[in-house]
Amino acid sequence: MEIFITGGTGYLGRYMVKELSTQVDSVYLLVQRKYLKRAQKDFSSFKNVIPLAGDIKSPQIFDSPKDGERLRDKIDLIVHGAGCSDHDADYFTCFFKNVVGTQNVLQFAKTVSNLKLVHYVSTLAVNGDYKGKLAEEGLNHGQKFSNHFAKSKFDAELIFREFDLGSVKKRIYRLGALVGDNFEGELPRSRGPYPFFERLINLRPKRFLLETLKYLPMPFEKKSIIPLIPVRDASKILSSYILNPKGREKIKCHHVYSDDCPTLGEFIQDAFEKFGLPVSIVPTSNPIANNPIMEKIGLPKEFISNLFPIKTIQGGDSKDSFPGGHKSVYNKYKFELIDSVKKKFFSP
Repeated sequence: MEIFITGGTGYLGRYMVKELSTQVDSVYLLVQRKYLKRAQKDFSSFKNVIPLAGDIKSPQIFDSPKDGERLRDKIDLIVHGAGCSDHDADYFTCFFKNVVGTQNVLQFAKTVSNLKLVHYVSTLAVNGDYKGKLAEEGLNHGQKFSNHFAKSKFDAELIFREFDLGSVKKRIYRLGALVGDNFEGELPRSRGPYPFFERLINLRPKRFLLETLKYLPMPFEKKSIIPLIPVRDASKILSSYILNPKGREKIKCHHVYSDDCPTLGEFIQDAFEKFGLPVSIVPTSNPIANNPIMEKIGLPKEFISNLFPIKTIQGGDSKDSFPGGHKSVYNKYKFELIDSVKKKFFSP
């Protein structure tokens, strides 16, 4: 089996490449030229991993046309995971990396002669502000978005779903918020809960004010959950799906996040307590009422958006019966997660 991967040098991609390389004949990585030597060094011990210079923002994708011509007759699967994952990125960056990049990858996929499947790494952030139960079968619920990242990923998934690839099957993986694996090594400061943790550290000088307030109202739904998943768990689950795709449907979507995830209120309260901030969190659906308080203590009203809280998900056996016997359980890593963040990012 020959696999072509975009985003293989990213936070999740590096795990997936190493996971997949032990089970397939060849893994071809699309890497921006400025990172090519580093990718060659990082994967030097994996003889069947071949980095190729290119950029998804380019219509031709590959820097050398010969690379594209060579792969058109070789690859069986495409895994598209490249894009912008920075929740604070500007519209231009998000649009070109997520929307235009996805369209360029699909245009290349259309020219691959023996292609069987295209796998696309999406995000549960495509839920936006939708308040109902999010089913794997649906996407457009008239939801709105608080940042360009989420909107561009929504647009990219829409393009992926509608793009005509003939008989080629498509698989979509909407990931929850990625967190550190066993919480050693790199932790992604621009992803998921990490910007939230950083803001908590900035609240330490206002500890006395928080203690005086006692209660802090925040704009979120009481029953919403935060769909966390460690990056290594996500890699194992996605790799299993890629190698052994479930179902015969032409398009199928999987929601991928840990079992037993906390409500957003529980998670925020746990974090505040771990960071020594003496206040009880009170969910409120009225953002106007709590804006003055949040502004006074220095919390922007959008600070929860990186966590993309969701309602209980319909459909999706993926949460309860991951392929390959893999299971990810929040209660097994929750305290280690917060402790590792305190130790690695915010030690005095």
